[in-house]
Amino acid sequence: KGVLWSGGMDGTVRLWNVESGEAAHVIPAVKKDSTGNSSTAPGHHAGPVTGLLPFEVPSDQSTFVFSSSLDETVKVWNATNGECVASEKHGQGVTAIALTSDLKGNPLLLCGLFYGDIMIRGTLSNPPLCLLLKISHNFLGVGHELGPVNDIQSGPGNTFYAVADDGKLTCWQITGDFGL
Repeated sequence: KGVLWSGGMDGTVRLWNVESGEAAHVIPAVKKDSTGNSSTAPGHHAGPVTGLLPFEVPSDQSTFVFSSSLDETVKVWNATNGECVASEKHGQGVTAIALTSDLKGNPLLLCGLFYGDIMIRGTLSNPPLCLLLKISHNFLGVGHELGPVNDIQSGPGNTFYAVADDGKLTCWQITGDFGL
């Protein structure tokens, strides 16, 4: 509590003390050398941060923040100290994130991607961020055909909505069991 998170176009993530207005933690972006190799340890974003999403584990009230980036990753941060506790690559930039749940009420992470795909990942899964489903127009013949998913939002009754550069608004409903 009393902490505000922000993400930058340079890949930096900051935790701000709301009372003082000072940066409590700064998680710098990955710096690349002239050959394009990363010069810092993992646990940092290497591209613009596209989303920040708070998440509280229902069983123990521990808090985390999901971040997404055009560096193709979603990362999970300890919300109190800024420690990166998990990171997962997506093979394309992650442009939007949202939370929803399965039929049993288990929280799921929705990831809208740069080429119009959507990935559904476990939040409390082992391993963290386990891929449960990928929705791709290339494989299903439905979904977004062109350009990035600009926004993804949870709806009622295990539904979620996505809008992309192709001008489509898609509505999906989770009806199966992911075995979580």
